[in-house]
Amino acid sequence: MYYANALQAQRTKIKFKYSAYQINLALLVLFLATGATYLFQINSLSTKGYEIRKFEQSIKALETQHKNLEVQSGNLQSINRIRQEANALNFVPAGNPQFIKDSDFALK
Repeated sequence: MYYANALQAQRTKIKFKYSAYQINLALLVLFLATGATYLFQINSLSTKGYEIRKFEQSIKALETQHKNLEVQSGNLQSINRIRQEANALNFVPAGNPQFIKDSDFALK
């Protein structure tokens, strides 16, 4: 029984620096801060998800526009198109060119 009294005496000697109310209040504040941080991060992630989806749609639209411009560029650069434009501007096809021969009299 002496041993039990010693344990009981030891238990009564231990005193906490903070009361149970203060510990519970600190835990509540910690829980609320963690919850607020969690909600803030979830909100920012969902907002970024919407932004990413908007940019992906923009990328698809620009890719479609790019393909259309490539087709249009190919049509404008085709030989048939160039010949039609040349005929519309009344260009004359080049014949067999004749070149002037070099001679020494041009150097005098």
